[in-house]
Amino acid sequence: MKTKKSIFRALLGGLATVAMYACIVAALFGLFRLWAYNQPLRHEDYRSAAESPVGDRVVAMYGLGLQLYQQGNLPYAKQVLTDAFNELTAQTGIVPENRRRIGSDIQHLLGVVNEHDKQFRLAIAAYEESLKLEPDNYASKYNLERLKQQYPDLGKNKPDPRDPSNGNGSNKKGI
Repeated sequence: MKTKKSIFRALLGGLATVAMYACIVAALFGLFRLWAYNQPLRHEDYRSAAESPVGDRVVAMYGLGLQLYQQGNLPYAKQVLTDAFNELTAQTGIVPENRRRIGSDIQHLLGVVNEHDKQFRLAIAAYEESLKLEPDNYASKYNLERLKQQYPDLGKNKPDPRDPSNGNGSNKKGI
């Protein structure tokens, strides 16, 4: 009977040791993956961070979009930022409550990129979306108001010339 107990204890001790080593290996692997995500961010290598299977891909894509904008690569910056926003809304089609700030920042930067690309309607739409997500985004408020002052006809619906209520009379029949 003693031998069975001693064998059982030895087995349990061995299993506990194996479990402890497995936990240590898993923790080290997790730390390595976290380091593999953070290291590119420290060196502003947002492309590698965005491709990493760990970490916040949306934040890395935002950083990459900002970097591309600063380098003057507007088409690629717009694509990366659009992809970042799509990834942010991929699960439900809406921005999660706890991610509204990064969504607002992405939309703001899309507005800036569109503005530099002379696509003012798209810029206005992006600034408006930014403010829907984060009403206190003062940079988006400022840029939106500035664009609306510079281009007062943008963002407004133009009257339909066939609409009888607009008073132009273009829908009259006869001479």
